Amino acid sequence: MTSFSSSPSFQPRRSRWPRGTAPLAAGLLIVALGGLLATCGLVHRNHVFWKLRSETATLYLLGSIHFASASMFPLDSVIEKAYAESDVLVVEANVLKYDQAAMQQMITFHAVATDQRRLSERLGDPDLYRRLQVACAEYNVDLELMQRMEIWFVAISLAAQAIQQLGYSPEHGIDMYFLRRAIAEKDIAEVEGMDEQMRLFDFLPRAQQLLLLDYTLRDLGSLPVELPLLISAWETGNVASIEQSVFRQLREAPPLQPIFEVVFKKRNQSMADRIRRLMLKSHTYFAVVGAGHLVGADSLLELLTRKGYQVEQL
Repeated sequence: MTSFSSSPSFQPRRSRWPRGTAPLAAGLLIVALGGLLATCGLVHRNHVFWKLRSETATLYLLGSIHFASASMFPLDSVIEKAYAESDVLVVEANVLKYDQAAMQQMITFHAVATDQRRLSERLGDPDLYRRLQVACAEYNVDLELMQRMEIWFVAISLAAQAIQQLGYSPEHGIDMYFLRRAIAEKDIAEVEGMDEQMRLFDFLPRAQQLLLLDYTLRDLGSLPVELPLLISAWETGNVASIEQSVFRQLREAPPLQPIFEVVFKKRNQSMADRIRRLMLKSHTYFAVVGAGHLVGADSLLELLTRKGYQVEQL
């Protein structure tokens, strides 16, 4: 599943999230997360990038890859030109406004289990815990540090570490790239916020958190093949491939439907409401959200299109 946060945008240990056939939690971290035409030596490339207009405002809407690599830069001039024209950057969560103490306080509040039992006891499934032990050893996650954490946080932390071992980092995420620049250049607006993203996962029922962990463990081994394919789809603007990647697990595992409803549909509706309010003001916005929020029948892009905005893929 891809939020491609997801995003989600907070940092479990060293990794920020809030994020295709990649594991459920890994997908949430990556994107939450067209075609290539070559004629006579000229290349036409679409992007996971749209321009929307209302009577008062213009919104550039870019799908983000939250964990990426330096090889994805520089970005296309179409994207850079739109950013230069904008006066407000819109992101899921402005992670740069939090210091380490504030970050730790949020993680403690949302991600430390209120049940004082160790994770090994709270899982209630010896086989699931054994699989977790194996994965933590393989991806260098300190399982002892996870014993007090909520199950959802364990799943996302494990996925984040596995992604980083493949050379992808939140420091090279598309949203982080623009956030660093906008701090000194533009106003910044949030459509969620880190606290809201963590609260979303913290409110998942125990059964859904167990599913999140289970499917993450099942699919971690596919990351080395699947993540490069997802990155390639983003780089070429292949929206159909991204959509297929985002919803593959839901097609194969219908019990995941409630998690998808929360991570995508519910968040898309909330973000669309906030963007509509922004569009009432006379600004040029440059919005960066997980690419997974911009594909599918109930995507953020579809919700905004239904409201009558003029939409153009760039």
